[in-house]
Amino acid sequence: MKHGKHQSIRQPEYAGGPKALDAFVKENVRYPESRIPDQIKGVVRVKADINKKGEVVRAKVISGLGKEFDDEAIRVVQLLKFLVPENRDIKITFHKQFNITFNPPKPQPKPKPKAKQVNIQISYHYTPKSGD
Repeated sequence: MKHGKHQSIRQPEYAGGPKALDAFVKENVRYPESRIPDQIKGVVRVKADINKKGEVVRAKVISGLGKEFDDEAIRVVQLLKFLVPENRDIKITFHKQFNITFNPPKPQPKPKPKAKQVNIQISYHYTPKSGD
């Protein structure tokens, strides 16, 4: 029995590494406007299949927060593109899990009402006292 070098399948990586991946997700994820009043905070877990070209070909929610959040998490994961190293001409579909965090936007302060401009016209009539 021969013991050759152990050759493992090399996994796809996001260009720039995990920090760049986190930055991309934060920049592209949008909190669903219809859910802002609910102030929901949480994580949607998405399992994605990545083809040999580094494209996300399928994404499925494993643990969600509701339809609007789940749809948004899948939309963002499907935007991702990975660098896939050569793997001896083997056609492989990779599986990765992503945690997409949702934090409600900070409430915007209500704008102060603008002062209304009022035009006042004053007219007066001067009548001298008699006998002056």
